[in-house]
Amino acid sequence: MKTKTVATLGIAAIAGAVATLLSSKDRRERLTTRMEERMANRMEKAMDRLPDEAPPNLVRNVMPKLAEQHEEMLSLLREQNELLKQRERVAG
Repeated sequence: MKTKTVATLGIAAIAGAVATLLSSKDRRERLTTRMEERMANRMEKAMDRLPDEAPPNLVRNVMPKLAEQHEEMLSLLREQNELLKQRERVAG
């Protein structure tokens, strides 16, 4: 019984793959777009159900702060670089 079920699922998977390959490019693109949208929607719903302390939500909450710190650090490094260039010009 188990072998029959596995064989049936295998045949169904192969048939689905062949049918996808034989379908038009436009149809495949539409199917891919729909599947991507469904996956994104499900992932968003799953994320919304997670508690605030869950690692994915912590990362999502921390990312804007990290981006802000990153920009501030880059600005400070640029300023420091300019000051060092000015110092070299004056000394040289």
